[in-house]
Amino acid sequence: MLQIILILILGSFQPDTDLYLSDDGRFSILSPGNFVEKYQEQTTDIGEVEVYTLHCQPDAEVDPNFLYLINYIDYPPGFEDSIQVAESDFLNDLFDTSIDQSVTSLNGSLLYSSDITLQDNYKGRLSRVTYNDGDAIVKSKMFVVERRFYFIQVFTTKNNSLNLMMDEFLDSFKVLL
Repeated sequence: MLQIILILILGSFQPDTDLYLSDDGRFSILSPGNFVEKYQEQTTDIGEVEVYTLHCQPDAEVDPNFLYLINYIDYPPGFEDSIQVAESDFLNDLFDTSIDQSVTSLNGSLLYSSDITLQDNYKGRLSRVTYNDGDAIVKSKMFVVERRFYFIQVFTTKNNSLNLMMDEFLDSFKVLL
């Protein structure tokens, strides 16, 4: 009974979330606030790629997380056919490299990484990284859907590292095909 009361009390302090629909990104996700969008083209080993970034910095007084981030990248046409994504080690290499780059850019340490799936169809990876001398945490999920790579992250402090808003955001991500 005490657990139910605590859940109800803690649940009542959760900030409001809205369903965010991205037509261009072909996804939906629960958002704790307004996203700011940014677009850029980058030259990579496989050619020009389009990088889309959406970020939300919620009110610190009501949200335990200080940054919600969604990146997605469109690979060149023919990507899925030429690499045979579903049957190759390419996905594991992509996920490992993305996590390594995240750890390096934050000067952090990987706490864990595990394979996941999205909507029973798309391979993905869940990870948690600590940085800022262990005082900050980023939890992320990444997926490849056709020729699009999604990288969804939530940043918080060590004291708030286990919070419902983080998991609600990451778990609410759905692709719309």
